[in-house]
Amino acid sequence: MFTTEIDDTEYPWAFIQPYDSPIGRITDKEKKLELFRVRAQPRSSAEFVDARSIIRGVLLVPTFEQNNDYFVFDVLDDDLFIRVRELWNRK
Repeated sequence: MFTTEIDDTEYPWAFIQPYDSPIGRITDKEKKLELFRVRAQPRSSAEFVDARSIIRGVLLVPTFEQNNDYFVFDVLDDDLFIRVRELWNRK
């Protein structure tokens, strides 16, 4: 994250890498443990966004099974837990 100043106005920016690449088949372990896996897009997909547009960040834990695959650590707070459960129900 960084800021730029234009005409005495500061603009906050964040450099982000999307984690919404297709993951393929959900494994039995993921189903049983209700783990929500995400996959990073290539670094070339990274982009700058206005930091004020970020609603929330999440903690990602490597799966250690495949490069660029992570589990969403959804027990950090109640709201995140509920939101990830809603995503699970869409699968």
